[in-house]
Amino acid sequence: MAQVVAATVALAVILLLAVSSSRERGGAWSPDPDRLSYRLPRAWWAVMYACSALFLFALVMAVRGAAADHVGWDWGVAGWLAFFVPSALLGAHWQAWRMEVDPGGIRVRRLLLPDRDLPWGSLDAVAVDANPRSREFDNLTFASRGRGLLRIQRLYLGGRDAAEGQLLDALARHGVLVAPAGELPPELRPWGRFGWWWDGLAGWQRDLFVLAVCGGVVFAVFFPIWVLTTFGS
Repeated sequence: MAQVVAATVALAVILLLAVSSSRERGGAWSPDPDRLSYRLPRAWWAVMYACSALFLFALVMAVRGAAADHVGWDWGVAGWLAFFVPSALLGAHWQAWRMEVDPGGIRVRRLLLPDRDLPWGSLDAVAVDANPRSREFDNLTFASRGRGLLRIQRLYLGGRDAAEGQLLDALARHGVLVAPAGELPPELRPWGRFGWWWDGLAGWQRDLFVLAVCGGVVFAVFFPIWVLTTFGS
């Protein structure tokens, strides 16, 4: 009964946090256009922390059950550990993510990925992945001489530290060409072979590809654990 109550409470918290993210997204207008700061909406990493807490609770219960049955490391313990660790790391990564814009350039700080510093002199174009339904951009790809340096999703800019439009204004003030990828000069388009292939896919095809990749990653993680726990003893 306690497990059901805990899972229900955790699910309710996750849903409330997810709903609040839509209210937080959009950004407030920063008074200093030369110094901008962006972060992810708090609901993103809060949801991951809530999930990790739920998975930690399930992991503890699985460990207790394994200890009570004197079976040691079993499939349930390994499975919940495989959920808990990525959730906790992803929550910490999203909480630490920042993008700062100052007179020297653009700086991105991340926990699980290398930090990136993009001086204004290294940027010559930003490809905008526009959403035809909302007439707003979905992604920004920062490029230098046709080489993609950094790709940022619009949702990453929704933490209310600065308005999204101020970033585009800052790029224009520093002479960076901002346009949809198809409208950039060929020598400035930040697409390799994979990029052109990806850009030509429909939305459902992209979703299917991402789902297949995620399924392959999950299989690659869980199959060795299953083999070890099943045939290793």
